[in-house]
Amino acid sequence: MAKVLPSINCHIGDTGAVTARIRAIEAIFKKAGRPGWEQMAHFDVADGIFTFHKSWDEPEKLAEIRPKFHYEVHVMAENPRPSVERWLAAGAKRVIVHLEAAPLELFAEIAVLAEDAGAEAVLALNPETPITDAVPYFNSTSNFLILAVHPGLSGQKFLPLVLEKVSFLRRELQNAKIEIDGGINPKTARAAVQAGADTLISGSDIFESPDPEAEYEVLISI
Repeated sequence: MAKVLPSINCHIGDTGAVTARIRAIEAIFKKAGRPGWEQMAHFDVADGIFTFHKSWDEPEKLAEIRPKFHYEVHVMAENPRPSVERWLAAGAKRVIVHLEAAPLELFAEIAVLAEDAGAEAVLALNPETPITDAVPYFNSTSNFLILAVHPGLSGQKFLPLVLEKVSFLRRELQNAKIEIDGGINPKTARAAVQAGADTLISGSDIFESPDPEAEYEVLISI
């Protein structure tokens, strides 16, 4: 059974939308009978340079919003370190940075920052990046996020070509933690889990469903 992390991908400056999504996630966790602190949600942060658009990146405001769950942050940025530092200071438990923006030396530095903050560092790969590019990072992390869409906006279609990347990681690092993000719905979730993913990130499928709580339950049952 895979873990399912509801995602928060809101426009830059729209703290109201972020707050509403956080409250919706709290309601999902409560209805599922799983205490929030045993669960995790996923923030998408896009800088408008590495990505098509900019998204909300104000972790300092979470002290006021007070989400009742742990969270990780997917930093889609040309220069990820400043954002990583701010999110770690705000309490992020996992920070995800892209191979395409974080050479091995920088990723190693970010991994140390995360460890010092009691968090984990995760290496993300864009759909077009060969999975073999991740091999030099194996000594620095066993945590990976495979992006099944192009970085940026939510609601994109799942790219099946990334499933082989998941399978490669599972074969090469049996203890790897493998997240898959983008276009996740019950059908693609099953394919991802069969390939070896243990964590699913879902936004549109859950929150555009007539019954988000029920859709979350469907996903966590896969």
